[in-house]
Formats: sequence, C-alpha cells, structure tokens
Amino acid sequence: MPTPSDLDLSSTSFSSGVNASLLGAAIVVGGWFRFHALSASDMTADEGASWLAASAPTMREVLHQGLALNPGKLALHDLTLHFWMLAFGDSITSIRALSALLGTLAIVLVFVVTRELFSSSEHTEVQLLATDSSTIAALGALVFALNVVAIRYSREGRMYELMLDTTLIQLWFFLRSVRRGRWINYAGAALFTVLAIATSFVAGLVFLAEGACLLYALRPGSSRWPYAWYATVTLLAAGAIVTALTPWHLWVEKASYFGWIGPGFLTEYILGFLGAAIQTPVLAVTLVLAILGAVRGWKRYTEGTSFMLAWMFVPLLPLTLWLGPTMLLVATIYFWTPVFAHRWVITCLVPMCIFIGIGISELRPLLLRITALALVIVLAGFRIYSYDPNSGDLEWGVQWQAATEAALPELKAGKPVSVVPGYAMYVVRYYSRNDSVNPELVTGENRRAQVMLLADTAQSLLPGALPALRRWYPGQVARVRGVSVLASPFAATQPPEPAPRAQ
Repeated sequence: MPTPSDLDLSSTSFSSGVNASLLGAAIVVGGWFRFHALSASDMTADEGASWLAASAPTMREVLHQGLALNPGKLALHDLTLHFWMLAFGDSITSIRALSALLGTLAIVLVFVVTRELFSSSEHTEVQLLATDSSTIAALGALVFALNVVAIRYSREGRMYELMLDTTLIQLWFFLRSVRRGRWINYAGAALFTVLAIATSFVAGLVFLAEGACLLYALRPGSSRWPYAWYATVTLLAAGAIVTALTPWHLWVEKASYFGWIGPGFLTEYILGFLGAAIQTPVLAVTLVLAILGAVRGWKRYTEGTSFMLAWMFVPLLPLTLWLGPTMLLVATIYFWTPVFAHRWVITCLVPMCIFIGIGISELRPLLLRITALALVIVLAGFRIYSYDPNSGDLEWGVQWQAATEAALPELKAGKPVSVVPGYAMYVVRYYSRNDSVNPELVTGENRRAQVMLLADTAQSLLPGALPALRRWYPGQVARVRGVSVLASPFAATQPPEPAPRAQ
C-alpha cells in the first residue's frame, strides 16, 4: 500500500512531467513558427536600415551608421547583426534567423522570469518544475509561443527581439536583487539595463515600471523587498551610464522622427475593439482568461500580480498621454493582432500572456482547465494560420526585389534612381548589392533621376506631392505588390505603359 510520501512523490513527478511537456511543446512549436519560411517575403524598408548599418566594415562605422539610421537606439542590435552576418552571411533568411533565434529564446525567458516572479522561499531545486509557479510559467510560455504578435516580430530582422530578451534577463536579475541581494544580481540588473536601453530606448519604459514599484517598496513600514534600496541605486547607476553613452545631439536632431504618429480617438478605440473581438475569437477567450488570472492572481499572488500590472500599464501611461487612446489598443486589441504601435511596447505582451496562464491554471476541475487550454491552442492556431502580414502593414510584403530588377538597367547605365519614401532606398541597395552597381546611385527624391520607385506607403506620407511626382514620371516600367517603378521620357529603358493618374 503506498504511503503519503509515495503519493506526494508521485504527484510531484507528474506535475514536473506535465510542466516540462508544456515548456518543451512551447519551445518546439514556437520555434517552428518563428523559423519557418523566413525568406517568404522580401526585405522590408526598416530591415534595410538595419542591414546597411550592420554591413559596415568596422565596428566604429557600424555604431556610427546605426545611430544615424535607427533613432532612439544605441546600435547594439546593429553591432550584434554585424557579427552574425560575418558568421552566417547577409541573406534575408540569415538576417531574420537572428531574430527567430532570439524570439525562441524569449519563450524560455518568459518561463524563467515568471517562475522567479511567483516563487517563494520554500521552493527548492528539486521542485524546479513541480510548483504552482512552474505551472503558471509553463502555461504563460506556451501562450506567448503561440502569440501572433510575438511570432510576427520574431520573423523581422530588427532590434525588437534583442530588446525583449535583454529586458527579460534584466527583470530576472532585478527580481532576484530586490529579494536576495548579492552583488551578482545587482551587476546583472545594471548590465542588462544598459544593454536593453542600448537596443532601444523604449525598454526604459519597462524600467520606469520597476522604478514605480521600488518607490512603493521604499515607503515606511514596507518589508516585501528587503533590498529595494540597493536595487534603486543599481538602476540609477545604470541610467547614469546610459546617459553618458547617449549622443544627445543626434537624438535632438531626430526629435521629430516620431511626429508622423498621430493621436487616436476614443470612438475608434471602442469600435476597433468590438471589430477585433468578433473577427479574432481568440481575443475574447484570452481576455476573459486574463481577467480571471488578474483577479485570482491578486488574491493568491498579490506581489507578483501587482508587479505585472505595473509592468503592463505603467509603460503605456506616457505613451497614452502623448498619443491619446490609440495606445490603449496595445493593452487590449492588438495583443493578438500586430500593429505599428507594438514595436514600441512589445514587452507588455509578456504579462498579458502570464495572466492568461494564471487564468487557465486557476480553473477547476482539471477537465475545465484542459478544455480551456485546448481552446486557446486551437483558436491561436487558426489565428496564426489566417494571419496575413501583408494586409496589416504596408511595410511588409512589398516586392522590392522585383522592383529593383526593373530599375537595374538604369543603375547599370550609371544613372541615379530615386526611391520614395527615401528611407526605403536601403532595400534597393540590398537587392542591387551583387550587380556591380554604385550604391550611391540609389537615393531619396532626386530630380536628376529618370526612374523612380514609388512605394504605396508614400500615398499616406506624401499625399500632396504625388500628383507632381506622377507628372514628372508619366511612364510605368513595372507595377508589383506595394511599389510602382515609374520613368520619365528620358529614362534608359522606356516604359511600356503610362503611369496611372494620382488619386
């Protein structure tokens, strides 16, 4: 007859096995979604800027170009991509594989950070995968692995996944430092604070949430975080290092870089929410589970839940004050539907997924928990299958390679080619890099150019200038998805048809 200790051991082994299976499935399935068919779409205009900076011959030049081409960053991703391309080449698959690898690593980091967030002093190494915190962590990692936003940005050769990884590692060191102290935790928190902000200044919004929690912990009579004062000094020291490293003159010069992002309206927010909830069933299910997770988590894991709420909403406050209710979409609708704004606060996805994990783990009986998990997996699978990045982002899916080939005769004749909007010219340089073409011939708007590549994004960025551009380039050499190749009567290759009239 089995003894109580035998039953406890059996239960522990079963829980460990289930949690390990969930985590393993999250890594395998999430990794496959992130690595599958990375070259299916052409390089985007934003990826072109990262490629150009990383392709510079020296580290100094990489840093110089990275600071100029990617405002709001300190070129850490460009430097990392530089060495990655030296090892694996600069194909579009290689460039995106770095992000896919970092995105897969983020799944593991979500598990590690969640377990640390909800761990208690009585947890032992033997119980590594058998505790309630491990169950929540495994479920949160699986939900994150199937999140279409996380998948989307893991497949783009930009800095967002490196920012996410360094931020999650910093969070792990931060949580350990406020609870346990030790110089290694302080050093890790400081180092990865600097690295995360060096990847993107947006990471500082997450650390703003940490600062808010530290201020609360430092109030008289609080003892939840016994080492909060030392952690505060650590973050301040890291902030001082970032301040010293930042070339503020470049930041001031690029101060208007975000001016094109317009404020939204509350009516758009409400109508957008209702439409997204109907069109994306997984949104409604996961929101219900996340709300359940927040309510139940507040009762059972007050400290961890409070921190997650701060992590999730404090970064949105300055953006909401700046841009209006549009930024509220980040916290609700677009956790399952990618949108431009997500690039600035992608780390806020993680607490949302953790809340969903808590919601699933709190369901009773076991059959209901299994049913909810299966429903989330199935609906997430349908969302991933139906998601078309080309329809949700004008930057994605543009056929720059075909457009570049149409403009090659002009470039090979030694004549300049204009690209509108100008920031997309780096993609054309990428696709013409092996054709013995002077890259300086590919420029922004240039009146000397007889051929112009006009991207669809210009329709919204330059509405007033389009009629004049079409009059200057009346012929159409080619029309591919997302971009038109237009020519003047003096082009080296005469277009077969006139360009359509500007609307």
